[in-house]
Amino acid sequence: MGPAHVVGAAVIDGSGRDPSNLDITIENGRITQLGASSAHGERLDAEGLTMTPGLIDAHVHLGLSSPIQPHFSFQISAAEIAADIFATAGATLDAGFTTVRDTGGIDGGVVTAIAKGKVRGPRVLSCGPVQCQIGGHGYYGAEWEPTELWSSHHLAGLCALSEDPELFSDPTNAVLVIQAGQIVKDLR
Repeated sequence: MGPAHVVGAAVIDGSGRDPSNLDITIENGRITQLGASSAHGERLDAEGLTMTPGLIDAHVHLGLSSPIQPHFSFQISAAEIAADIFATAGATLDAGFTTVRDTGGIDGGVVTAIAKGKVRGPRVLSCGPVQCQIGGHGYYGAEWEPTELWSSHHLAGLCALSEDPELFSDPTNAVLVIQAGQIVKDLR
């Protein structure tokens, strides 16, 4: 696949300067040049359109792409949940978001599948499982429902559930170790 040249768009480059009309060369899905483009490759007329850098959403839950109620009444399969996650990832990319920070509810397989190009989606920075105290934010079970039953409604590793709120402040907690590693990795 040869280069594509987007011609005539008003380009916002993120520097704070006013938009300017620049040609953009794209090769292998990446912008490789701003400015005059060469004659070879596909030419895309973008006169009257505006191009911006990719957007970043710092708080998404791709794992909540399916309706909540079917999760807890066993009306939706893991395959359907995955299909919904991947459809949402593609729609997120189509909306202009090239990076998202998933704040809980997906596993590393989603991140890897997108990164390897197996499914369309933005770059995903995953925070690991949702951390939830029984009866707290993000807990959808009934107070009388046994923890084991509520936990069985979820795919393994997508939710860290505890009756003890102190667990989530313990530095040896595996979830915190994973999340700290993700923060360090993202800062590199």
